[in-house]
Amino acid sequence: MISALLLSVAGCGRTSMEELGRIETVLEENPDSASVILDAINCSQLHGKRAAMYGILRSIADYKTGRPVVSDSLARLGTDRFGRRKGHLASLSWYALGCVSSRLDKDPDAIYALLKARDLSKDTLSERYASTLQLLGHHYTRRGMYDEALRSFTRCRPLFERLEDHQAVSFCRFKSALAYSGKGEYSTAGSMFRELLRDPYLDSESRNDCYLYLAQALNMMQDDVVDKDAAAIELSLTNRYIAGCADEEKAAAGYTMKGIALYYLQQTDSAFHYLSKSLASTNDLEITSLNYKALSKVASRWGEYRIYYNDMEMYVMYQDSINRRMSRQDVADVRLKHNDEMQQLRMKTRSLGILLSSGLIAMTAIAATIIIYIQRDRRRQAYYVKQHDEFIRKQNSDRYDTASSQLNSLCSRFRSGTAYSLINDVGMEHRSFRMEERDLVAHDINLYFGDMIGALRTECGKLGQNEINLLFLTALGLNQDLIADIMCTSRSNMRSIKSRLKSKIPAETFSLYFKD
Repeated sequence: MISALLLSVAGCGRTSMEELGRIETVLEENPDSASVILDAINCSQLHGKRAAMYGILRSIADYKTGRPVVSDSLARLGTDRFGRRKGHLASLSWYALGCVSSRLDKDPDAIYALLKARDLSKDTLSERYASTLQLLGHHYTRRGMYDEALRSFTRCRPLFERLEDHQAVSFCRFKSALAYSGKGEYSTAGSMFRELLRDPYLDSESRNDCYLYLAQALNMMQDDVVDKDAAAIELSLTNRYIAGCADEEKAAAGYTMKGIALYYLQQTDSAFHYLSKSLASTNDLEITSLNYKALSKVASRWGEYRIYYNDMEMYVMYQDSINRRMSRQDVADVRLKHNDEMQQLRMKTRSLGILLSSGLIAMTAIAATIIIYIQRDRRRQAYYVKQHDEFIRKQNSDRYDTASSQLNSLCSRFRSGTAYSLINDVGMEHRSFRMEERDLVAHDINLYFGDMIGALRTECGKLGQNEINLLFLTALGLNQDLIADIMCTSRSNMRSIKSRLKSKIPAETFSLYFKD
């Protein structure tokens, strides 16, 4: 499939939406191959929705393959074209913009786009939906919104487990541990980091980070109480972290933690050395802020109060910068904007639903009117039939001295009716009964023998139509083959019906109908 797609997009100047859709399928399974296919497309010849779809796929492919991203212009082609709609392409376009905004470290933009992708997605069991929740949780963690982050990770973990993506499950657990640490639940975070160190599916870089975060959690649980044993454990964990780092900038956080552990072990000179080394190796706000806080403690132990106050001022300055960066106001504005847009979309959908419902009600009213006029004559005819049936029933309401005379009288009346003539005609023609003829016979049986049927049901309980037909057709003296044809059944089934009747009605009543 990949080779065919590559030949297809390279061999023709125009790329169809169907081919772009197949590239999307490849992108889900093999981002590197999809990126190669997208490289072969001459994007200058794409316009309209094809250009927007290309921008979506290119943005997601670059994010998944780790290519550098300098702008979100390609992803915004997709949201401008499809973002105001509902459905798969709308969700996909916002997911692409969320990926690009994440790579550009634009937390509010990423959160806004990922919220849109999450709420517009129809397939809530897919890998992309789980990835959306995971990336959303990552940005919530960066902004200090740890409860929201934990909710996102809790929702996406079962999806990755169902998809059997063990690496993604482990990474969600790693991110959840970071969120617990950010919330100040260091005991929970420490337990999770210990478990992750034994997790075979966690990537090596994240597993190495667990040493550092575990050391930090242990340090925060001391509440500034000097515990040399705990400090020694922290130092050992930090050394393992530093040994696994590939460059100095990555190791800077480890140098900071190592300096703090050495400070607790009263190795002040070594602590100052590693803290200073960390400052020289990183521009990260959190690490720098923590460095100045630790350096102020070293200066205080040395008695260098001028340096102490200077480092405390630098700590406060960097902490203010962190607080400004982690301000939740911009995220709150983003969520408010998202909620407003989703509410408008729901209102639009509801209005469309009301319009369709109104049209359906109008069509139903018109159809009902037509049906009423069509059925009027049928109701009138049914009324006259009912009146006729009532007249016959009144004639049959007189009671006879004995059941036998009543049955004979009713049989005589039945023989003068239409149904009996029909039975004779069919018998003379030696043909089978049609459905409407069987219905006419059943109708007249219920009409002429209605009082006796009512008495039987009162005496014996519920009787089926086949049982009633067998009783009175036998009483009329018809042969068994003719009765089986009228009842549309076999002789063996008639014997079963007769057997059931024998168990339902008293023996004297049974003998009244069955003489043999």
